[in-house]
Amino acid sequence: MIDAVSIPRGVRPAILLEQIRNTVPFAFGDTSTPYISTVNEVFLDDPTHAEYFRLCLSAHYTTVGSFVPTDVDNQIRYRLWHPAVPVETLEEMAELVLSAIRWDPRPVSTRWVMNQMDRARPLSGHDGEWFSVAVAAYAALRRKSPEISARVLGAIEDEIERETNMVAEFGRKEDGIGLLKASTLIAHNLGDLARVIEMWHLAEADPLVKLSACESDWLRIAGKLNKLFMAEENHRHFSLRGPKGIRKFADLLLPIGPFFDEWGVRVARHPGLTLADIVEVMTSLIDGWVWLAEKRGEKNAVTVGYARALAGISEGFPGGISGMQGELPSSLARRLKSGPLCNLLSVDRSVFEGQWRKKALNAAFKPALVSRCS
Repeated sequence: MIDAVSIPRGVRPAILLEQIRNTVPFAFGDTSTPYISTVNEVFLDDPTHAEYFRLCLSAHYTTVGSFVPTDVDNQIRYRLWHPAVPVETLEEMAELVLSAIRWDPRPVSTRWVMNQMDRARPLSGHDGEWFSVAVAAYAALRRKSPEISARVLGAIEDEIERETNMVAEFGRKEDGIGLLKASTLIAHNLGDLARVIEMWHLAEADPLVKLSACESDWLRIAGKLNKLFMAEENHRHFSLRGPKGIRKFADLLLPIGPFFDEWGVRVARHPGLTLADIVEVMTSLIDGWVWLAEKRGEKNAVTVGYARALAGISEGFPGGISGMQGELPSSLARRLKSGPLCNLLSVDRSVFEGQWRKKALNAAFKPALVSRCS
């Protein structure tokens, strides 16, 4: 048996747990899911290799939907699957990955959708995180433990089929907003799948590579819709990493952009936030919108999510936009009085969502995009 310390690792457990506490403090004291239960455990500085993997995977699941995720991606996707790790330990890690497909992301994420195709599980960005560690489990064990590797491959295939069926259901129901949200989640998830396959340098003839290359009409539509409308709205939101007040509450996790109106209302009315907290969020949203606008050229600014968040805050803020202006520095308040940002947040929510619903369905059902969908 190898010495666990000899295998390349990353951050020490105590530091990792402190990082989790800093970004999602509401997770502590909660035992609602296996991964949250794990981060509530007491870990020694030298856990076994499998225990350390479980902690890193749980830390990633707990924080990946937050404003400041922990940085253990490379550990759980590659480094901790080191060739020197004993086969029985790799198998234990793979069994954990297989069980993780059933972990519920909703306690720590608002980036999910659900429809009638799968009432038990939402479609979420966490499914992409699962793809990434499932690839690692498959690749690390395809020669050392073919039976478990085959089970992982089957689980990946099942998940791709599930996600395809879910986006197809939104399309068949002509639910334009649901279709857009599902599209951005699936684009993220399949992107994670492809990136980690590439990381493991799997041969073109490998069954997983062949599986990932088979793309249905609905998956192509999802990719197209994400590229046309959603990718620009679902960046890393660096500007919102500053306000610490919103990190304290699970119901203030940021949902799928650009549909931030309801989130903005919650920010404005949240009993756990002070006025200073709300002003800090408004400032970050305006600064973030300005940075994105200047990056692209303000006249051609395409991102509207931060404007929708500000529109929601104005709905719930005493005095509306005028009240907001009174709390902001004059340089920022001017942005709410006139100009492109003012124009964007002045659009009624129902009108805004109606516009996005219409353009999603128009794009999805163009003959060039869909030919054989049923």
